[in-house]
Amino acid sequence: MGKSVTLTWTSENATTLDIEPGLGKQLVQGSVSVSPNESITYTATVTGSAGSAKCDARVTVAVAAPEQPSVKESTVEEGAAGAGGAMQDAFFDLDKSELRDDAKTALNGDASFLKAHPELKVRIEGYCDQRGSEEYNLGLGDRRATAAKNFLAALGVSDDRISTVSYGKDKPFCMELNEDCWAKNRRAHLVVEATPAGSGGP
Repeated sequence: MGKSVTLTWTSENATTLDIEPGLGKQLVQGSVSVSPNESITYTATVTGSAGSAKCDARVTVAVAAPEQPSVKESTVEEGAAGAGGAMQDAFFDLDKSELRDDAKTALNGDASFLKAHPELKVRIEGYCDQRGSEEYNLGLGDRRATAAKNFLAALGVSDDRISTVSYGKDKPFCMELNEDCWAKNRRAHLVVEATPAGSGGP
């Protein structure tokens, strides 16, 4: 797969902007990181009061050996009695940070697990799909991680056991440019961290 490249654009007097194939609607000014596995031409269509216009951007990919994405972190803390595999992620709708019913169900299970293992802490990582600007996605990822943290805290998990970080659209879990893949990247990812032995109070 080719290395990621960033498509950046600006437009004047435009109300909508659509990039194909696969990227869909975007902000009228912004950027998006893409990692196509073959050479491809992206076509941006802008529409405004004066009509519509198109422009192309060609991304050329040199043939290389397949590269495995180094993003799987669900088992980082397996030393904590396999705790990493016991946690479930919360997934979100496009451009949303509100918890869906399935996300609440997953976090309810996470809260029960954490309350049963008070020696563990959790880091909640906020992720987005690859569309939109870096700045926008960092903010959205932060809101998603915070929403998950607040939900766990409301269920009785001590606030000082939960930290958050936003990776925005960096470090995607899935690299394909389609909705199934993007949906996997819109998540709050929970990483369990063990409290070092002997760190407890008297």
